[in-house]
Amino acid sequence: MVPFLYWALYKKRPDLYSFIGAILCFIGIGALTYNKGMSINFGDLLTLICAVFFAGHIVSTGYYAEKLEPINLTVIQFGVAAILSILTAIFTEPSIRYISFNGYLSILYLSILSTCIAFLLQTVAQKYTKSTSAAIFLSMEAVFGSIFSVIFIGETFTLRTIIGCALILISVITVETKWEFLRGR
Repeated sequence: MVPFLYWALYKKRPDLYSFIGAILCFIGIGALTYNKGMSINFGDLLTLICAVFFAGHIVSTGYYAEKLEPINLTVIQFGVAAILSILTAIFTEPSIRYISFNGYLSILYLSILSTCIAFLLQTVAQKYTKSTSAAIFLSMEAVFGSIFSVIFIGETFTLRTIIGCALILISVITVETKWEFLRGR
């Protein structure tokens, strides 16, 4: 979705390799997540809505990362996300009476490593790359998730999983190299 959203917002048409990469990535993620039947349930709809907002996040981060210092932008992103999350939790979650020590450790780990540092690395990287490239790199999360699910919880690596992972990897190679190494450059 990122190259098309970027095109719609900034009137800059992505190159052919970005289109091909986006399509290959979409098909690859579809291969990894497809279940029998083509019906869309409520969870699928929420995932699609989230994907649109995440594409918007990637495009806007790419835009502002060029204009602002990445650390400042990350602090703003993290602060806004924290405030919105706290406000949402106040109105939708039950009050917390007790959090164990391990609970606090989990919260710290998720807050610092999985969120703050991940956003900082993404913002710094987007200062030096296009939004489409960033989105396709981030899609590698599905590949690593599949690999780790085989290693840690014993899921099977099916032909469909291998094809999905290969298509996502090919999409990354397509966008980043434009296959110049095949042309002798």
